[in-house]
Amino acid sequence: MIAAVTANGSVTRFINGAPGMLRVVVVMPDRSLFITDTERGVIYRLRSPSDTLELFARPNPEKFSAANGITVAPDREALYVAFIEGIARVDVAR
Repeated sequence: MIAAVTANGSVTRFINGAPGMLRVVVVMPDRSLFITDTERGVIYRLRSPSDTLELFARPNPEKFSAANGITVAPDREALYVAFIEGIARVDVAR
């Protein structure tokens, strides 16, 4: 589950049924989030102000498994995602 929490600690919304093991989040300039799912090896996007996770990328599991770390390129055009097998570049403009 993902919850948005205000500064005073009150919960403002929930995202229920998030699959897998959500691990690492990167925040984009437009306030959208990219989130890795280590268990399924995928990347989700949460567009601001939406409360719905969307599957953004599902790399070939024979080449990339267990998405863990994530960061955004300086030009904001790509994500770099750490998998057990190495680091993959994923274009953001889709």
